[in-house]
Amino acid sequence: MRTVFAVALVAAFLLLWLSPSVAQDTPPSGVKPDLPLAPTGTPTPPPDKDKEDDPPEATPEPDKDEEDPENPPPEFFDEPIESENVVFVVDRTGSMAWKSSLSVEGEDGKTVNNAKKIDVARIELIKCINDLSEDMKFGIVGYAYTGGDKISVWPSTKQIVPATPENKKKATMWAEIEFATHNAYGGTNIYDAMAAGIKLAGTGGGGPAAGPGPGKKKRTTIFLLTDGAPNYILGVCYWPSVKRVEECMELTKVKVTADNIERHIINTLGMGMDSAWSSNASSPLNDRCRKFLIELADMNDGHYREVSQ
Repeated sequence: MRTVFAVALVAAFLLLWLSPSVAQDTPPSGVKPDLPLAPTGTPTPPPDKDKEDDPPEATPEPDKDEEDPENPPPEFFDEPIESENVVFVVDRTGSMAWKSSLSVEGEDGKTVNNAKKIDVARIELIKCINDLSEDMKFGIVGYAYTGGDKISVWPSTKQIVPATPENKKKATMWAEIEFATHNAYGGTNIYDAMAAGIKLAGTGGGGPAAGPGPGKKKRTTIFLLTDGAPNYILGVCYWPSVKRVEECMELTKVKVTADNIERHIINTLGMGMDSAWSSNASSPLNDRCRKFLIELADMNDGHYREVSQ
């Protein structure tokens, strides 16, 4: 009996000793457990599974045709050369010996006011050649009509060459002679000059005429500099009457564009357009020459710029 009583006493003691710890873990009936507090601030949303599956956005490549502000392209009469290859087709006809309104620094370092147009063209051409980078290629055409084929092409291989220091030196020496004042004579055979320029530019200009072609850097730019309307085409001689010159302009424009199957860019530069056809600056004949140059450039992905009077 005493043994039973002792066991019951021990059991009661254990029950009283364990009951507080049980109460700490088990809340009374109807009382919610005291859970940890949620962190303050805006909760972080769960990751969007759709976005996780999307590939990361690719960093757009820089436009290779965009101008690098730290390395601006060379310019010909303030017109940037944005192509890797360039061909200069430069007028050396008789009227290029006339004076212009420009002032230039001569070979002797002295400033020449109202310089002759051919001197302005020569100095600007040589300056531009020396500014070309070595990864560019270039060539030059000089033109005038004197009763025969007076189209001069540099280099003699009639293929554009890299703008190395050696080639620049050779081209400069050639230009000094070709565009000297005493070599300014003859008529304006723009078509034959442009035909030579297009051949010099070669292939790879931009694909068939119907297509847009690649970017500017991958296309050859041809600069046509003239101070007057075309009045001759070899084999189809046009004497300088109004009707004949108008026919010559139209034919030149059509034939040049048809020959330009590689879609080279053709920029036209008008020098002294107020006397391009008539000494009367207000003559509509001069504006017809401007229109011809504007249309020729537009038809060949280029544009027209007025150089000087």
